[in-house]
Amino acid sequence: MKSILIPFFCVSVALSAQAEDLFDQLTEFNPNWQSYETRLNYGESQRFSSDKEYIQTHLTQVLKILRSNEVEHLTCDQLNTRKNLITVLEQYKERGLFPMNYYRYERIPVFIDEHNTHCAVGYLLMETGFDQVAHRIAAKNNYAWVKEIDDPALPEWQQYSGFTLEELKLIQGAYDYYAPFARVVPNKTEIPQKPEVVSLNFKGEEVDAPKKDNLLSVWCYGEGQSGVLHGKWIQNYREGTPWIEGYFENGKRTGSWKEYYQGTNILCRTEHWRNDKLNGVRTRYDREGNVIERITFKDGEAVKKINYDLQGDLEFIRRPIDSITLETEVYSLSGYLLARGKEQISNPSGQLQWFQDIELTALNTFAITARDGAPNYTDGGMPMYTNQFSGFSGNGQSQIPQLGRGFGSFQQGPSLVNYIKVGEWKYYNEYTPDSYIAQAKSALQYLTKDFPHFGVEISEQLQRTDLKSLQQSFDSLQVQYENGGIADFKGFANNARTRLRVIRYTDEELLSKHSIFYLHGFHHIERVKEIGPLDENGYRIGVWTVYDVHGQPLRAVNYLQPFKDEEPLTGSL
Repeated sequence: MKSILIPFFCVSVALSAQAEDLFDQLTEFNPNWQSYETRLNYGESQRFSSDKEYIQTHLTQVLKILRSNEVEHLTCDQLNTRKNLITVLEQYKERGLFPMNYYRYERIPVFIDEHNTHCAVGYLLMETGFDQVAHRIAAKNNYAWVKEIDDPALPEWQQYSGFTLEELKLIQGAYDYYAPFARVVPNKTEIPQKPEVVSLNFKGEEVDAPKKDNLLSVWCYGEGQSGVLHGKWIQNYREGTPWIEGYFENGKRTGSWKEYYQGTNILCRTEHWRNDKLNGVRTRYDREGNVIERITFKDGEAVKKINYDLQGDLEFIRRPIDSITLETEVYSLSGYLLARGKEQISNPSGQLQWFQDIELTALNTFAITARDGAPNYTDGGMPMYTNQFSGFSGNGQSQIPQLGRGFGSFQQGPSLVNYIKVGEWKYYNEYTPDSYIAQAKSALQYLTKDFPHFGVEISEQLQRTDLKSLQQSFDSLQVQYENGGIADFKGFANNARTRLRVIRYTDEELLSKHSIFYLHGFHHIERVKEIGPLDENGYRIGVWTVYDVHGQPLRAVNYLQPFKDEEPLTGSL
């Protein structure tokens, strides 16, 4: 299937008509260009074929500025880091994947969009190992200019980057909201159209209404009178191949809607409407016909969501507590309760819905984003619902990124919302046959034997430690999560309790003490700083291990007497 990304030609024409020269065009993209008017010979205004080309032109000029700025004041480390990051920025420009502004009717910065696509500054943070900082900035104010960002890690990172604050302000850009003229683009039959009373053939020409038994012969067909939809609405992908179909009553969506995987006869999703609001269960299917998601709606509000991880044999049931906190239970597909606790949305921008962890599809265009306007588009003709990475598991943990295949790759799209475990979680021994017959010799083997679905994950969070206190079977585990990782661990067995504490490196510590590792390409940094057992009072006892940023043990400290930390663990169990 050919690529179908709608170009921003309407936007670029408007820019070209209003701007006297390229400098004016760059200033519209980033007002900080006003400080550089005399630095370069910009020449006449350009007609950009897409917003992608517009952004790349901005970055081309930025790179010229960066390479010509004075650097005598920098240290050797800063010079090396700056050189490396300029190369990274050049690669970012050539790659051509930029954030999309879905929700604001103005040209504004977007630090990280729903597809985990970073702006230039966010990308530099990510490539130097500080994606957590980038996401923290996005969560607090995803539409902020650099000068408005108050995260304490940013100015420290800026010093180590070798860039000045003014240079970071220039690197950043603002992205336009664009409601596309989908019906006039060359590949219009492959783009979801706004429903209206109409009957069109696959050339986009008006035709007589088809017979009821031949609705697959037209491209778009909407029943109604005087411009008001009343009856069936369909959009077919090609003659004989359905795509979207549903019903309206007096201009409002009502009844059942269906969507098929684009270019196939395979059902992708079903949902139910009443008086233009989702009511009932929205069901998603994979290409083999398996149910992978069910969301229950009541008068347009999602009240429960179930994700099925078929490969992992997991079922996640989530219910909202507030706008960013969820109550979550995890079951095996056979119905055994494995874990329960709370999660938080990792990027609560105020625009995303808590249940949006599967990529937008055609029906999402109408169902979710209609109140905020149409989705954005980029070079080539296709809606950027699946423009970057694929890979998501129902537990909210990112998988290895892979390039998406476009609008047709519904099931393997990016996660729009990730779920981060917070507070207390409880895990239950699954008592599988291996629990009774398997021979375990290490902590990892014990955890994997008794908790086959989560044992490896927990062990990795504990730095795969092999403390003797973990070399036993547990009936259940009680874990306290803080800042996305395990802070306190309790294992229960035969009325006995084993407790561990995990202390992690903070962003500030990594910046101040270990920045050279980050800024020279060592991205896979372990955050565990110390780990060891606690007694019933929360005092350190036994052997504690201290790790470097690469996860290598530096030393072991044996507490022969209970030792109390100056800063007690928050949220203790």
